[in-house]
Amino acid sequence: MARWLRDIQGAGSEAAVSDVGDQDWTWTSTRINLAPKDFPDANPNAAVYSRGHRYVIDAGANILVKVKRNGAVKVLAFFRVPAGAQSDAVPTCVARGPDGALYVGEWLGGFCSPGHALNEGPTANPAGDVVRIDRHGHRTHLGVGRLFFPSGFAAQSNGAIYASNCSIAPAAGMGPDLCPTGDQVVRDR
Repeated sequence: MARWLRDIQGAGSEAAVSDVGDQDWTWTSTRINLAPKDFPDANPNAAVYSRGHRYVIDAGANILVKVKRNGAVKVLAFFRVPAGAQSDAVPTCVARGPDGALYVGEWLGGFCSPGHALNEGPTANPAGDVVRIDRHGHRTHLGVGRLFFPSGFAAQSNGAIYASNCSIAPAAGMGPDLCPTGDQVVRDR
């Protein structure tokens, strides 16, 4: 299940930081009572580096973790299944707010059918996009036709945009024409 958090520096250098996915899977496998229909599960979905610390949100385990310097993860929050919801919380993004708090976005019990949060059925349209919105509201589409089931992105100060692509694809891909090598990170420039 390995889903690694990697530190990518300029000129293509990269270093493994933590096997977050394996650790999250292990955490859920010992807490099946928290989500009996869903656990064990792990899907590290987004990361943020802030104030010298790394945080990862996991859409499968429904947790926010802090990644320690040695690569071990510490669970900071578990997002419970909302009362009466169709599904679990599915936290998908995390950011540090101007007040210093960490903010988390969730699907929050959304439906997995056409017109809702995610549809993986045979008629599903996996196309995605990253949209830049300037201060005047003008939109520039950066990923149309190149992103499928995107999940998150990061922007560097030099203008480079990195996006997750094929975020739900298994390592073997989703077919010969759709994400044949599984999930990946792509760069706009």
